[in-house]
Amino acid sequence: MNIYELINQVKLNTGNLRYWPIVNLKDVELENIGEKKALKILQKICGLLIIEENKKRKLNFFLDESLVRVNNCFLVKSDLECLEKLNFDNFLPYFSAYIWECIWLDQRDYKAADKALDYYLIHLEREINFDESVLEVSTYAIALAKEINNRKKLNTIFKILHNIIFHNENNTSIYITLSILDILSAEHFISYYEALEFLNNNVSIRGENEHINEKIFILKRKWANKLGDSNLIISIEKDYAEYFEKLFNFIPDKDYFKQERFLINAIDSYTRCKNRKKANELKQKLMLVQINKVNNMKIIEISIDSNISLNTIEEDLKKLNFIEIIFYSLKFIKYLDFDIVKNMVKDCKSSGFISDTFPCSIINDRGQSTDIFMPLMSSDYENNSTNLRNHVDHMVMRYADVAGCYLKHIYSYIKDTFIFSEYSFDFLIRHNEIVPATRNKIFRNVLFLIFQGELCTGYQVLVLQLENLFRYIAQEQYGLTYKIDKDGRTEEYTLWDILNYLIKNSEDNNKSIFWQFQCLLCQSLGGNIRNNIAHGLVEEYDFETGRYCYLLCLVILLLVRYADFYNEND
Repeated sequence: MNIYELINQVKLNTGNLRYWPIVNLKDVELENIGEKKALKILQKICGLLIIEENKKRKLNFFLDESLVRVNNCFLVKSDLECLEKLNFDNFLPYFSAYIWECIWLDQRDYKAADKALDYYLIHLEREINFDESVLEVSTYAIALAKEINNRKKLNTIFKILHNIIFHNENNTSIYITLSILDILSAEHFISYYEALEFLNNNVSIRGENEHINEKIFILKRKWANKLGDSNLIISIEKDYAEYFEKLFNFIPDKDYFKQERFLINAIDSYTRCKNRKKANELKQKLMLVQINKVNNMKIIEISIDSNISLNTIEEDLKKLNFIEIIFYSLKFIKYLDFDIVKNMVKDCKSSGFISDTFPCSIINDRGQSTDIFMPLMSSDYENNSTNLRNHVDHMVMRYADVAGCYLKHIYSYIKDTFIFSEYSFDFLIRHNEIVPATRNKIFRNVLFLIFQGELCTGYQVLVLQLENLFRYIAQEQYGLTYKIDKDGRTEEYTLWDILNYLIKNSEDNNKSIFWQFQCLLCQSLGGNIRNNIAHGLVEEYDFETGRYCYLLCLVILLLVRYADFYNEND
C-alpha cells in the first residue's frame, strides 16, 4: 500500500473538516522509506489547528502540545523538501488543500496558498452532494483568497456557489441555499433585491421548522434594512411577528422554553413594526410563561459532605474567645487574583463542567434571562478576553458561596455562644486608618446587626457604606475619587473605577482583597451585590447565601489589615 491509498481510506467527518483524522495511522503498511517520513510530517501538520484571532488565521496546538517552533515555524526545511516529493493530486482534494493551507500559515509562502486555493476549487467543482462541507470549504477558500488578494479565484468561488443554487438541477437543502445566498449578497456578488426575489420565488415557509423559518426571516430583515425600504421592513416584521405568535399558540402548555422564545421573537418584531399594543399584550403573556418556567424547572442539587470539616471547626471554636474566633474566620479567605482563578476555570473546563461547554443563561427568580455565558475557546485564555473575565467572575462567586457556608457556621456559633454589643467590634473600628471618625458608629452598628442575625438591614447598610469606604481609601492614599470634564464639571468615579484603581496601586494582598470585592460587588456574572441591593432586587433569603458571609469576612479582613491594635490610647 502506498501513502495515497493509506490516507484516502480515512473517512472525513463532515462538519468537522478542520481535523483530518490521520494521526493514529501506522506506517507499517508503507514500503517506501520516504513515504514513511512524509506520513509523520503530515501527521504533525494534522496535529495542529487553524484558528482565527483578530480577524487573522494562524496555526495553534491541537492534539500534540509537545510540538515546538523553530524560528517561529512548526515545519523545517527538510520537512518541506520531503513533502515536495509527494504528488498531492493523488490525495483527496480537500486533504491537499488543508495541508497546503497549513504550510502557508506556517511559512507564509504564497505558492503554498495558491496550491491550497486550487485544491479547494477542485473540491467544490467535484462535490455533487452539496452537503455542509460545501459551506465550510467555501468559507475557508474565500478567507484565503481575500488574505492573498487573489480576486480571480475569489470570483471563481462565487460563480461555483452561484451555480449551486441558481443552476443546479439537484435538490440543494434549504439550509445550504440560505447560507449561500447570505454569502453571495454579503460579498455583493448578487444584489439584495436579487436575493430577496430568489427567496420569495423559491423558498417558502416550511411547516413548523422554526429554525429554518427564523433564518429566512433574519435574512429578509437584513436585506430589507440594507436596502432601506421602510415599507418592506414593516411588511417583513409583521409577517415574522404573526408567524411566531401563531407558533406560540400551537405549542403545548408546558413547553415553556419554546413558548418564551417564540414570544420574545414576536414581541421584538411587533415593536419593530410599531405595533406597540400587540407587543404589550404579548409581554403580559411572556411574564406568565417565565414565572411558570421557573416554577417547573428541576433543581440539580450539588451537595458537599462538610460534616467532618464542621465538626473539626466546632472543636477549634470551643477553645477560642470572641475576638479569636473573628480572626479564625479569616483563614477561609483565599488570596485570589485573576491568574489564580483563570487556572481554576481552566481546570473546571477540562473536568467537563456543562457551563463551560455550552452557552448558559443566568435566570432570575422571575424567569428572566439576566446574562449569558458563552463557551470558552483557547483564544480566550491567550487574550484574557471579556468572555474569560465573565467566567472568572462567576468562579469567584462560586468559591465565595462554598467558603461562605463554613463562615456561616462560624458566625452562627458566635451568635449562639457569646453575649456581645456593638462595642465588641471596637477592636476593628477604633483607630482604623480607613474608617473616618464620623463613620465609626455606623460600622460598629452594622457589624453588630449582622452578627445578631439582622441580615437584611445589616447587609444593605454595609454594602452602601463600603462604597464610601473605598472612596475614602482612594482619596486618602491616592487623592483620587472624581474626574473633571473639559467644561469643568465634576463627576465621581464609579465604584468599579475606584476598585480598579485600588487594585492597580495597592500592595499584593490588598490588591487581591479589592479584586474580590470588585467581582462580588460590581460584576454582573459575579455576585453583582451592590447593583442588586441598590435596585431592590434582593430577597430576604438571598442574605443567607454563602457569598454574603464571604463578603462580610472580606470586610473584616480589610479592617484588620488597616487596624492599629497597639495604639497607645487603647
